[in-house]
Amino acid sequence: NSATPTENLQKLLMLRHISNFFDGAYGSPSTKSENLASIFTRTQLRPEETLCVGDGADDQRAANDAGCHFVAIARPANENWSAPAANTTYRLDDLTGLRKTIERIDRSLAR
Repeated sequence: NSATPTENLQKLLMLRHISNFFDGAYGSPSTKSENLASIFTRTQLRPEETLCVGDGADDQRAANDAGCHFVAIARPANENWSAPAANTTYRLDDLTGLRKTIERIDRSLAR
């Protein structure tokens, strides 16, 4: 789910030889919130079963609007974050801690 135009996004994934790792690539002109709605329809997943990972406030907004869990990738110098987004429950400097964060979210949902 990206703000990059869909056609460009799909080409980029193919050029990097990673398109086979994705079931779909959703970009503009649809909004990230609209893209999430399309993903839920296509996959029959529910928002509460979904984790969105993003590096901008627009990613968090879309996840919040959809009712998804969200992990912010936000280095302290990242200027893309507004104050509320910077205070998200799950925040990492990079993806290296993502597995542990997913496990933490899983444990909290199992309660």
